[in-house]
Amino acid sequence: MPLSPSDSPGFLLWHATLRWQRDIATALAPLDLTHVQFVLLARAWWLNTQGEHPNQLALARQAGIDVKMTSQVLRHPGTQRTHRA
Repeated sequence: MPLSPSDSPGFLLWHATLRWQRDIATALAPLDLTHVQFVLLARAWWLNTQGEHPNQLALARQAGIDVKMTSQVLRHPGTQRTHRA
């Protein structure tokens, strides 16, 4: 028996992802941070606890975020505000 579109794993995953993104944005809003900013800060903190002093490329790689996105966030943190869910 075929699944209805609303029962497909892809559709359900998509909606779970949307809920998760909204929850993250809501949790970070009082801190005035986007999810990308939070991830970069968390990774920079972790690398520092390991005795490393990461540069932009190392931070982008560690966070799994595009180097250009990382550069934009680090240079102009306020430009990411429009990407909130």
